[in-house]
Amino acid sequence: MLKKIASFGLALLIVFSVSACNSGVSANLPAAYPPAAYPQGSNPTVTVIPAPTDSNPDIRAIQRVEGKNVQVKVGGNSGFMAPQATGVTASTYETDNRYYTLDDRTHQIVAINPKIMPTGVVDLSIQELEKMVRELIAVAAPDLNLDALTPNHGSKIGAYFFHWDDPTKQFEDGSHPYIQVGVTGKGELLNYINLIPLANDPTDTVTPDELDILAIQRVEGINTQVKVGGDSGFTLPPFFSSDSFLSRYETDSRYYALDYITHQIIAINSKTMPTGVVDLPIPELEKMVRDLIALAAPDLNLDALTPNHGSKTGTYFFHWDDLTKQFEDGTYFYIQVEVNGKGELLDYINTLPMAR
Repeated sequence: MLKKIASFGLALLIVFSVSACNSGVSANLPAAYPPAAYPQGSNPTVTVIPAPTDSNPDIRAIQRVEGKNVQVKVGGNSGFMAPQATGVTASTYETDNRYYTLDDRTHQIVAINPKIMPTGVVDLSIQELEKMVRELIAVAAPDLNLDALTPNHGSKIGAYFFHWDDPTKQFEDGSHPYIQVGVTGKGELLNYINLIPLANDPTDTVTPDELDILAIQRVEGINTQVKVGGDSGFTLPPFFSSDSFLSRYETDSRYYALDYITHQIIAINSKTMPTGVVDLPIPELEKMVRDLIALAAPDLNLDALTPNHGSKTGTYFFHWDDLTKQFEDGTYFYIQVEVNGKGELLDYINTLPMAR
C-alpha cells in the first residue's frame, strides 16, 4: 500500500529564542520598510506528494532545518503567496511548530511560517540577529551565497527583516527575486520567504537526471538524444492528486514518464501512432514485448506476476498483475504493453515502481 505520510521523531536544530538579551542596542536600519510579510501575487498550485519518505528531497530539506527526527505531515497552509510566474507549483508540509512550502521543481524551501506567532519584546543587537538569520538560511538554502546578493534590510517596531535581492534574475513582471527572513527582537522567526528558486536565469537550462537518461538509453540506444519535457499521455490513478513526482522526457520518436524517486520508466508513448495491419503470431509479439520490458525494467521478473493478456482488432495487450500489491481502490499494480500486429509499440505502462 502507498504510504501517505513519513514519520519522524521531534528534534529542533535551529532555536530562535535565546536567553541572552541586549536591550541597549538600537536598530540601525531604515525607519521605513515594507511591512508586508508575503510577496504580492497569486497562490501557487498546491500539490501533494503521495509518498513522502526519507528519500523525498522535500522531507530532507525540512529535516535540515528542524532535525532528522522531526514529524512531517503533508499539507498545511504556510500563507505563502507566489509571484506571477508561469508554471510555479509548490507543495506544503507542516511540523509541530511550523508550516513549509517547497518548490516542486527545485525542492527548495520557499516559505517557512510558525504556527504560533512569537511576541518578542527584547532587542538583541543587529549583528546577533543577522547571524541567527544567516544560520537559518545556511540550513534551509545551503547552496545560496548571500554575499553575492544585494542586501536591503529593514525594520518596524519589534520586527526585523533581513532581505537580499538577486539582481541577476527576474520574474515576468520585471521584479527581482529575493530572500527575506523576518524575526522578532529576540530572534524568533516571523517568516521566511525565498523566491530565488522560483525565478529562472535566462541562461539556465534544465539538466536531465543522469539515471533517467540511462534508463531511456537502455530502451533506445546509448546515442539517443533525450530532452526534458513532453507529454507522455500517462494518467495517474485517481487517488494520486498530483504527478509532480513524475519526470517527463522525450526523444525523437517517443515520450517517457519516469518515477523521480526510483528513476524507473512508468510510461512510454509513441509520438506517431503506428498503423500495423499484419498480425504476427502471439508468441512472437510476446517475445518482442518481453525484450522491451527487459530493457525498460531490467529488475522486473515477469514470471513472478500473473498474466492477464487481451486483444482487440489489430491491437494486443500484454498485461501482468502483481497480486501482492494493491492500490487504495483494491486494484492491483501492473505492467502492460500494447502493440499492434506488427509488434510496433502503442503504449507502455508500468505502475509497479509506484508501490512503495
